[in-house]
Amino acid sequence: GKALAASDLLLARVKVLQQEGQIQAGKAEALKWLELLLTIRKMEESADLREETERRIETALELIGRSGMEASQLELLVPYYDETGRLAKAEDALFHWIDEVKGDAWNERLSRVLDIGMEMYERWLTDSTLQLEDGGLSREEVRQGMAELAKFKSGARREEADDG
Repeated sequence: GKALAASDLLLARVKVLQQEGQIQAGKAEALKWLELLLTIRKMEESADLREETERRIETALELIGRSGMEASQLELLVPYYDETGRLAKAEDALFHWIDEVKGDAWNERLSRVLDIGMEMYERWLTDSTLQLEDGGLSREEVRQGMAELAKFKSGARREEADDG
């Protein structure tokens, strides 16, 4: 509860910055607010505050829009969308996350993100067609995404072997 109250201070700062016309600074603060809220949501103790936390997360996402998020924020956002059944949004955030960590060469962070994505797709393939459709994806889209990750993973590893 204290962390949620503290997060409200960041929201107040976002609003002040926006009123002063400092749009970019406001979005940067909103990104911090979102990251804090997503972290709070992961905490076991926050289960009784989950609805209130998620309401604030949605407000933060509206304030941020399509602004570029850092890998640390996307790492928290992907499971949030997945757990709340918004699979298409989870998939979009996953590919943004991959873009953030891929850099010029294969690395452990990228490998971990790709593994997380593959596990997510594998789990989604066990979902009913209705659950997938409610989440904004078809079974074919899930298979295509999975194939894209597998292709990316094998291609990136091959490049690393050629460089090494």
